[in-house]
Amino acid sequence: MKVNTTTVNRSYPEYKSINDAYEHFRLITILFKYDGVPTDYLKHMKKQVAKFKHKLDRVSVNKINEIRTLLNGLEQSFSDSFKKIVSESSSDESFILALKTKKKDDGVVIGNYFIKIISNNDRDKKSYTVFGPDRTPIITDLYLYEVAYILVYYFHKGFGLDNPEVNSLMDLHAEYKKIANNYSTQKSSYDAVKSDDPNLNYHKNMVSGLKKSLNQVYSQVNSKYSRLINQEKTK
Repeated sequence: MKVNTTTVNRSYPEYKSINDAYEHFRLITILFKYDGVPTDYLKHMKKQVAKFKHKLDRVSVNKINEIRTLLNGLEQSFSDSFKKIVSESSSDESFILALKTKKKDDGVVIGNYFIKIISNNDRDKKSYTVFGPDRTPIITDLYLYEVAYILVYYFHKGFGLDNPEVNSLMDLHAEYKKIANNYSTQKSSYDAVKSDDPNLNYHKNMVSGLKKSLNQVYSQVNSKYSRLINQEKTK
C-alpha cells in the first residue's frame, strides 16, 4: 500500500466527548470510504481516543463501560480505514467540507450553511431548504438532499446562483421535480382505479413510465453527488 506522507496544515476539531468523536469519525469514514481518510486526520483521532482513555478513571463505572464500547468501535473503524488510506485527496475541499458537517434534529450544518429538512404532509415526503451564513433561505423546496448538498459545496467554492454549474444542477432538479409531481398525481389516479376499469392498463403504463423517467433523472443527480463525495475528478 502506497502512502503519501506530504505534510498538510489542517485544523481539526477537539471533541468534547467520545460520543461526538465517534459520530463525527463515522460520518467521515462513510463520506470517504472509497477515496480514503487522510493520514493526518487519523493521527489526530488517535490522539483524541488516547485523551478520552486517559479520562476514564474520572467518570462513573457505567460511563466507563459505555465509553469503552464506543472506543472499541472507533478503533475498529481505524483498522478498517487503514486498508485504504491517502495523505492528500485529489481535491482537498471535499474533506475540509466534511470536517465542517454536523447533523442536527432538523437538518445538517455544513460550514456556514444549513440544510433544513422540511416535512410535507401533503406529499408525505421531505423537502429541503438551504440557508446561507446570514441564516436567510437561499433556495427552498428542494426534493433531493443530494441537490442541497451539492449546492452547498458549490457555494463554499464561491459559486453564485448565476454560475453555469449551479444552473445545470437546478435545471436537473426542476426536471426531477416536474416528473415527481406528475408521478404523484398519476399514482393517486391509478390507485383509485378499480380492477375492472378499461383504463386500468393506461394508468398503470403511465405510472410505470413516469417512475422510470424519475429514476433516470435521479441517477444523473446521484452520479454528480457520488463523484463529489468520492472525490473523483469530473472531466
